[in-house]
Amino acid sequence: MMDDRRRFYGGVFLAGFIIAVAGIAPGFAGTFPHLDLRGIVVLLLVPGTILLALGLLLIVARKRSLGQGQTGLRKAEAVILILLVVFLAGMLALTSYALIHQTALLHTKWSEDLETGYLMMTSMDQDNPFYAKKVIIRDDDIGADTSLSSLRWIADLAEEKDISITLSIIPAHLSDNPATVDFLNTLDRNRVEFATHGYAHEAFFPLPYDEQYRLIECSTAIMTEVLDCRPVSFVPPQGSGNADTSRAARMLGYTTITDMIGYPCYLTNFISSFEYETGYTMVSHRSFEEFTRSFEEFEASSEEYYLLYLHDWTFLNDDGTLNTTRTEQFEGVIDYLGDKGVAFMTLGEASAWHLDGPAIRTGQIDETTYYVDLQACRYNHTLTFRSDRADDGAVVVTDLSPGETEVRCAVEKIGPLYRFYGERGHLYSVRY
Repeated sequence: MMDDRRRFYGGVFLAGFIIAVAGIAPGFAGTFPHLDLRGIVVLLLVPGTILLALGLLLIVARKRSLGQGQTGLRKAEAVILILLVVFLAGMLALTSYALIHQTALLHTKWSEDLETGYLMMTSMDQDNPFYAKKVIIRDDDIGADTSLSSLRWIADLAEEKDISITLSIIPAHLSDNPATVDFLNTLDRNRVEFATHGYAHEAFFPLPYDEQYRLIECSTAIMTEVLDCRPVSFVPPQGSGNADTSRAARMLGYTTITDMIGYPCYLTNFISSFEYETGYTMVSHRSFEEFTRSFEEFEASSEEYYLLYLHDWTFLNDDGTLNTTRTEQFEGVIDYLGDKGVAFMTLGEASAWHLDGPAIRTGQIDETTYYVDLQACRYNHTLTFRSDRADDGAVVVTDLSPGETEVRCAVEKIGPLYRFYGERGHLYSVRY
């Protein structure tokens, strides 16, 4: 019987033969019995031939050994086996390198394709006349009568520039500051959102869940009673929220939270993009150039929401009067953003847009007409439309909702944008 060593050598020979045939066979495809050299798979033929040759040499060497009455491993066999081991190790190393290299190439190509596709989608979005970057202006620490003049200033600025803002209110301060409460109750709730800014401006993350729930519940009750407002946005003081904060706020009916970094979140979470102040003990603001650099980076990115937060009391002098240098610079910031054609939103509006964004369908009907369909939306939305070709007052929006009488909608021109109010479930045409 053939000994185990000869069986192994025969297996090496047979493996080489099969691999070599697999390398040559494609060369006969469509040209048999003639061989087309272009069809040969060299990566199979070369290793197959080497294995076949080594197997044959081993068989011959083994046969000679047996013919001479030697049953042990002869020097010739040992040398050929060493060559076989080196060859197999080399093939394994080359195969591993090839797989790693190919995987790296595929990963690189996949990453490039993904980035290209994402940039194309972003470009398509930005070319859409209904697309606009969203800016959220958040004014924190509202509640003290001592800063009422700066609160009046920023509220008047929002009305003058026709923008939406979010006021983060410290509920525990309201009972001792009736003038601030009276003023807040005069503001247009369609333009100004009241957000809950903790209870008494305490840090939340050190507190257990039950205590966080109690504080948010008390804060919500105060806001509802004193300001006739059921808040939906929660702003943890000093960015101190954690998973328990978002969970408690969610259980109490909130939809939005800010600056939840490093924690799971139950709500729509907006991360601050720009802190307007650089110092609070010795009050100082960031320069206009610092702001424009920050916004230009955002503008060039795929991010959609830019959250700028400030404290209106830092716009006051030590004697409580407005610092005109600071207020004029901030008014310049608002004008700059307006010229960029951004959509100013409150936190609540941004949250609603974030949730409904994928459901808002838009498209072009002809060269001068688009449609906007809010059929699948859960919220109403203020919609913007950008057109460089429309004359002032020339954009016409019509409600075409099924089962409704066609109605022409009111349209406002705000800087380079046209704006109209859309109701969920409705269909609109926009013509210019």
